[in-house]
Amino acid sequence: MRMGDTGIPQPDYPGITQDIVEFLDSCLAKTGSGGFVMGMSGGVDSAVLAHLACIRHRDRTLAVVMPDTGVTPDSETDDGTLMADALGLERKTIVIDEIMAKYAGVLGRDRLALGNLRARVRSAILYYHANAENRMVLGSTDRSEYLLGYYTKFGDGASDATPIISLYKTQVRGLAGHLGVPDRVISKRSSPHLWDGHDAEEEIGAPYQVVDQILYQVYDTGATPAECSERTGIPQRTVLRIQKMVTASRHKREAPYSPGPGGR
Repeated sequence: MRMGDTGIPQPDYPGITQDIVEFLDSCLAKTGSGGFVMGMSGGVDSAVLAHLACIRHRDRTLAVVMPDTGVTPDSETDDGTLMADALGLERKTIVIDEIMAKYAGVLGRDRLALGNLRARVRSAILYYHANAENRMVLGSTDRSEYLLGYYTKFGDGASDATPIISLYKTQVRGLAGHLGVPDRVISKRSSPHLWDGHDAEEEIGAPYQVVDQILYQVYDTGATPAECSERTGIPQRTVLRIQKMVTASRHKREAPYSPGPGGR
């Protein structure tokens, strides 16, 4: 792989596409599942996942759009709907306003807790359809989000297969261009839309092009924070902050604590 303009390697996108398509084939063969179900958010990760799934499994993939109209911008719902329909995927739109209102009325209105609950409600809806229709849930977590822990545990982090988890966010955007995802989706700012005005890069504190360079240098090449800073020109304090996010979210990538042999 050659280095791309983003400061990390540029994958062989046709080869990556073929590998993921064959991975999806193997998932169905191993599990005996009848197809896939996935959340369609209007963002680049779910757009790429939908494009990949429909290459061989268009008729066996269900895309579910799940807006909370008080939080989800209309443009996101529209993009998710338009992409699913343009690809010819079976689509369901389930508005989760009433579900979230019921939870908030009983539990309270803590913004962060409700935001994570919003992601878990969406996960529960996907697994309802997976159980009812013998499908596998496809997760759209990419490598940047996975290492940062930038997903909700048992929410958007819950899935039966994660086809794009080896690709950094900037690589996912490159793959999106190769697959023909609309430019407006590729270039839009990332957000899980867990609360009004939620912006991923603002919450993380750096744009993904910076984040991906740090993650690649530290976790793929083994560079120290000082070496990473020297190679990329990114301030070492930023490198250390991103490294701290990875360390703090380690519990999301490990099995639950348990007693006895093999426990942690």
